[in-house]
Amino acid sequence: MSLLFLDSFDHYATADLTAKWTSITNTPAITSGGRRSTNCVELQSGEHVKKTLAPGDTTGVVGFALNPGNPSSAFDVFYFMDVASQQVGVRVLSNLTLQVQRGGSTTLGTSTLALNASTYYYIEFKALISNTVGTYEVRVNGVNWVSGTGADTQATANAVWNGIDVVGGNGTALVDDLYVLDGVASADPTYPDNTFLGDVRIDALFPTAEGTTIEWTPSTGTNNAALVDETPPDTTDYNSAAATEKDTYTMPDVPVSGALILGYQVCLYLEKTDAGACTVAPVIRSVGSDYVGTAIAPSNGSYAYFLAPYSVDPATNLVPTEANWNAGEVGVKRVT
Repeated sequence: MSLLFLDSFDHYATADLTAKWTSITNTPAITSGGRRSTNCVELQSGEHVKKTLAPGDTTGVVGFALNPGNPSSAFDVFYFMDVASQQVGVRVLSNLTLQVQRGGSTTLGTSTLALNASTYYYIEFKALISNTVGTYEVRVNGVNWVSGTGADTQATANAVWNGIDVVGGNGTALVDDLYVLDGVASADPTYPDNTFLGDVRIDALFPTAEGTTIEWTPSTGTNNAALVDETPPDTTDYNSAAATEKDTYTMPDVPVSGALILGYQVCLYLEKTDAGACTVAPVIRSVGSDYVGTAIAPSNGSYAYFLAPYSVDPATNLVPTEANWNAGEVGVKRVT
């Protein structure tokens, strides 16, 4: 599977939600209620966080830690979207069983098992969008709770999905450690199960020191890494660059030694400050070489996150190893 999006909710504040997510509805909040004493997103009734994505095919996989609270009635918790329309998704019913629905109204399947109130579970949902050969499966803590094949999972005229919608409950729902994949095969054939990743943790890591290449200009002081290591982002100090200049930074070691690394996502928080062409790209330094990713064009006059997910180490085309990550660097290059 190909990694499209990650969120630990640990590196930004409520005010920054629309810098990373495409849109929000009402007032979801970043809070400290995460499942490892970290942050999460808190969603109440009528609150949404939505992300536009570009999957490579009609299959989607999502995983997230969910604390459903103690809902008074059923609520949608997640949907694969076709622009603004719901395709197929997962509901939490008032008895805390899980239900797969098409288009927000047609039930495809309901679990016999139920969640406990105010308890974290790791929910994973996979769907193939089709009127005739659609499939779906919901796993809870790695166990299949409800699934189906030969189903109609397509609610719109288009057999596609191009975004996700994470929805609030009747009461307070908490969501943490979220990943999204499409169905494109990984460059590494050993990628786990080539479908669900299982109960994963997503850690936010910040630069610890200047790395091999430092070419950007700091707004203050002489340590470029010290200007990009804050959470939430602090735009009162920053680094800036002319075309072709590059910075790389050393990063913390993986937080759990011996754990399998299933990918990582570079989060560039950028603003364009003047007229003219400007493109910027992420940089991964691995096994002694720099790998420059796909360039993007920052917005003029407003900061936003530009995200670069990696399913594999660009130096090896295989799942990242602990040794390569610990010895590597992450950075940014102004391309034009």
